[in-house]
Amino acid sequence: AFLLVVPAANAGACSRALMAVAFALATLGTYVGLSVASVMSLKNVAHGPLERYGEVLSGVVIALLGVVFAIWFRN
Repeated sequence: AFLLVVPAANAGACSRALMAVAFALATLGTYVGLSVASVMSLKNVAHGPLERYGEVLSGVVIALLGVVFAIWFRN
C-alpha cells in the first residue's frame, strides 16, 4: 500500500482522497470477506464442550488480559 500512497500524495488532493477511499474499501472488503468465510467454515465443525463453556472461556481470557495490563502499566 505504501508504494501506492507516495505517488498519490504528490499528485494532489483528489488523488489522495481517491487513494484513501480505495484503501478503505479494500480493507473493509477484506475484513468482511474473511469474516464471512470464517463463519461459513465454522458452521461445519462440531464444537462440543466449547458450545457449553464458550462464554466462560471468553470471560477468563478478558479477565486475564485485564490482569496482564494492570501489571504491565502499574507505576
